[in-house]
Amino acid sequence: MVSACLLNGVLGLVVLSQAVSLRNPLLAASVGGITALATLTASYTLMKIRESGQLAPSASGMLGGLMSLLTPTNVTAAAYSIATVALAVVGVMMFTADPSTPSMLFIMPKDPVQVFCSRIIGGATLANSVLLFTVKQAADDGRQGSPTFRNINAGIASYAAITAGVLGYGLATGWAKSVPPFWGLCGVMVTTALLSGFNWVTAPK
Repeated sequence: MVSACLLNGVLGLVVLSQAVSLRNPLLAASVGGITALATLTASYTLMKIRESGQLAPSASGMLGGLMSLLTPTNVTAAAYSIATVALAVVGVMMFTADPSTPSMLFIMPKDPVQVFCSRIIGGATLANSVLLFTVKQAADDGRQGSPTFRNINAGIASYAAITAGVLGYGLATGWAKSVPPFWGLCGVMVTTALLSGFNWVTAPK
């Protein structure tokens, strides 16, 4: 959980630095929100690290966690493993997309605002993949119904559903392309929303 919060804070600060360089008034609200998110998550992370006496996330623990993606103990954990990998891949692709190449999803050319929005979506998706991985670990032990993980499920389900809805609106209005990458992204978001939403409703408390 500490690692997830640390990643949220770092990604928020990276996107914030890009937003400042654009000097676009339309991004003012986004910049303010990202600043608040980065500040809160960084502060929370430092507090948790201080409480645990650990100066940084354990490298061996993180490696063991990554390896556990390959060895889920039940069907629910396996579904979370697949969703975690899918979200991580989407997040990295969107966060590191080359601004000089044509967009895979959108009709319009890549202007600075679109690149910035891609960074936001990619960063949030990558961070959510880490949070979803914490639910996978809880599912290994049958703890996905605890309040903390139920809240994470609800948040990720909402994010994925909203993203899928925005993509669908883009296709209906003509600014999104009906191409395999678009449908792949929609599939990942819809599947993630259904998985997290279903487990939020049905997970044993």
